[in-house]
Amino acid sequence: MFSPGKYNLSRVCQDTIKLTDSFMNLSELQDLQRAFQRHLYHPDTDSIFSHIQSNSRLSASKRITLYRDSIFGRLQKALAAIYPVCKRLVGDVFFRNMIHIYIQENVSHFADLNDYGKSLCQFIKNFEQVNCLPYLSDVAKLEWAWHRLFGVNDVVEFDFEKLRGCADDLQDNIIFMLPHRSSLLASPYPIHQIWNNNQLDSPNEEPIFLQSNQPFYFLVWRKADNHIDTLSQTEWQILTWIQEGLALQELIQKISVQFSSLTVEQILPEWIQKGWLVDFNI
Repeated sequence: MFSPGKYNLSRVCQDTIKLTDSFMNLSELQDLQRAFQRHLYHPDTDSIFSHIQSNSRLSASKRITLYRDSIFGRLQKALAAIYPVCKRLVGDVFFRNMIHIYIQENVSHFADLNDYGKSLCQFIKNFEQVNCLPYLSDVAKLEWAWHRLFGVNDVVEFDFEKLRGCADDLQDNIIFMLPHRSSLLASPYPIHQIWNNNQLDSPNEEPIFLQSNQPFYFLVWRKADNHIDTLSQTEWQILTWIQEGLALQELIQKISVQFSSLTVEQILPEWIQKGWLVDFNI
């Protein structure tokens, strides 16, 4: 987890931009701030320099460069902390250059840097230079799912008394809930093994076979500690229906159609015991 960091671009602009017109209205100021932001991420014009104060030590161009380096540096540091396995798989220099491009294309609008970087997995999927690592995008998905669990309060025990007290005529409308911020992932690659082998404290590297032609399913969740549980396709599918908000009656119908050998009475107690289901609402 990257320690929370904040920067306010409007404040940056106001600190640096010289208002050439003392009667500039709010709309003009916002346009100037947007132009300053565009120049930070895509320095393709010199027109912004006329609004930047220079002094004996720093030119307008150097002042903007300092801000750009500071912003990009903080974002790169945040993403390196969130995606350490991806960084290790491609190497420090390649990761830094790839992230630089990502930052240019994905302006941060988050005050807390822990919220920045969710779309990196999609960026990697479309980044031709890593086509030789087809699993990298899914590893990034796993790392983001792992990262977003930090700061989540530990799961409380399931309230069976609350469930027993639910009126009979409301039970069909019960919607079970997965742990807060949990993620269901599917991948054609054993990304959990790749992730585990590339932990700094991993004692042994288990052999990884990428051409197994067998999909992998995972639940990434937290109870006391973060967990990556491997699932069967059946478990993954039913948990996905629950995550989508299917009520109990709908859930029973779908299970009876697609998994006739299973019943809700079989799976719910086991999954509650495991911690996969933590609460319910109507």
